[in-house]
Amino acid sequence: MSEITEEEFQAELKGAEPFITNNVDGPVERFHFFIFGGVVTYIVEGGQEYERKVNAYITSGFQGVNELQIHYAQQQSAQLIKKTAPEGMELQVVNVFVNNIDYLGYMTADEFRPPVKDLVNGETTTDPNTAE
Repeated sequence: MSEITEEEFQAELKGAEPFITNNVDGPVERFHFFIFGGVVTYIVEGGQEYERKVNAYITSGFQGVNELQIHYAQQQSAQLIKKTAPEGMELQVVNVFVNNIDYLGYMTADEFRPPVKDLVNGETTTDPNTAE
C-alpha cells in the first residue's frame, strides 16, 4: 500500500464527506454506527492537559467502517470539544482515541430519528433533544 500525504488524505476525506456524514435525509437507507466513549486529549492555555469522553455518529453505504470514516469520527469528536469550550478559550487537541464502534442498523434517516412526543406540551418533534 502506498503512502499518501496529509494533504492528499484531507482532500480524499473532504470528497468523501457526503458519503459518510449524517446528511442523509430522505428515504435512502444507510448503515448507522455510533462511536461510544471516544476519548479526546487536549491542552489548554498554560499547558494543562485534559481528557474528555465524547460520542460520534457516522453512516455508511456499506456494512463496515473504514479508516477514512474513523478519521472523520475523530474529527467530529475534536470539533465537538472545540465547539463546547468556553468562549475565548484556546485549546489544542492532541489525540482522539476511538474506544468502541457499535453497529446500530440499516435504516433510513426517518427510521433512525422517529418522531418523539414531548410529554410536557404534547408536541411531536424529530429532535429528541427538544423533548422534555
